[in-house]
Amino acid sequence: VRCRMALLLRLLLLLLLLLLLLGSPARLFVAGQAPACGLTLHEGVSLGSGHFYEQDNSTVAQCCALCSKTPKCVSFVFSRKKLHGGAACFLMPNADPGAKGTEFTSGCHGATCTPPPPPPAPHVKPAPKGAHNVLMLAVDDLRPTGAVFGEPEVLVPTLDKLARESVVFNNAWVQAATCGVSRASLLTGRRPDTTEVLDNGVCPFTVNPQHAGWISLPQYFRLNGFTTAGLGKIWHPNICEGAAVGEQAASWSLPYYHAPCISLGSIFNGSCFEDFPFKLPGGGRKVIGAYANASATTDDDTPDGMIATHAVETLTKLAGQREASGKPFFVAVGFHKPHLPHIAPKRYFDMYPIEKVSLPKHEAAPSGLPAVAWNGCSEFKSYPDNAEAARVSGFSQDRPFNASWTQWQRQAYFAAASFMDAQLAKVMGAMERLQLMDNTVIA
Repeated sequence: VRCRMALLLRLLLLLLLLLLLLGSPARLFVAGQAPACGLTLHEGVSLGSGHFYEQDNSTVAQCCALCSKTPKCVSFVFSRKKLHGGAACFLMPNADPGAKGTEFTSGCHGATCTPPPPPPAPHVKPAPKGAHNVLMLAVDDLRPTGAVFGEPEVLVPTLDKLARESVVFNNAWVQAATCGVSRASLLTGRRPDTTEVLDNGVCPFTVNPQHAGWISLPQYFRLNGFTTAGLGKIWHPNICEGAAVGEQAASWSLPYYHAPCISLGSIFNGSCFEDFPFKLPGGGRKVIGAYANASATTDDDTPDGMIATHAVETLTKLAGQREASGKPFFVAVGFHKPHLPHIAPKRYFDMYPIEKVSLPKHEAAPSGLPAVAWNGCSEFKSYPDNAEAARVSGFSQDRPFNASWTQWQRQAYFAAASFMDAQLAKVMGAMERLQLMDNTVIA
């Protein structure tokens, strides 16, 4: 009896020890029994104790390969969600690849867990004879504004002229009301629930191993014989292969161009939030006020001005190539403004005397608006002056800012939109000068 009791106590202690080590509700994976990397998806599993290594911003294949060549690694967990600022790879010394979070991939190292082979290189076809060039224009946070869209107060003559000469879609809706999600959807031709990109920090090609072979819009043109070039903000920056290569190196025939301050597209008193690809004299601190006039004296000193200048140079080069070889081009030009902070040279603010700036027709959210549809404006209120104004005004979906602050906000947005339009004018002027208007699709 004593032996049986002792054995029972040992078994209970062993069971308790296992529960403490594995956590609850943990799931057990034995080395050599899990399917190939990236094919096992689990939800809601707690992080087991004892992980000894983690690597941020990796992919499933990289995580698996890292485990395979690490002697003490028995299993791994790859989290698609932002655990530490990016996707995370956890290497485990035991057979319990559990992790907190709602969505992750796990498996074991060994012969059955080698990284999936890369998709075969797509075949490049010659461009169709006589194919039109394509100029893609992306303007960050530009609402339907200007005379063509019924808001003549906002002066955007270049955009108005382009719209009058184009097919205008008056019932087109953004795929999602956030930058990276919408851009990933547009550039892959898939809805956000298919791309699995639900916030700005996710890459559509690595969030799921089954997406590795997807072809993006610019890549499609390159594979069909077009020379492709990208400038400015097309993808949300630094989500896939990095801003230096335009997020997807396979998309671009020419080196990608980014102006400095790629995160916010603003330089104020020699400073910006992110100074890639080269350092600014004032360092990388965030600009303080969202709506201050820029210190730049000319448009060319601003990121969007630099993007416009390089776009003109690129179009000139590719027009010559088209003339010599007949090879068409796809050029994507992305302007930052009027995304906040609304910084532009002072002359654009002078176009809108503050006392003449109108108030919005609809100052509060629509009645019956679902709670999920209201945006609390966290980015807007990340600037101290805006946060203080929101506090003083009691800003909410039912209560707007006071009239004077609202006019200041609208003046700044109008100025930023007019500034962007002036940069667009440089690009469209080059298109006309190079006689590209009749053989180029502009979208």
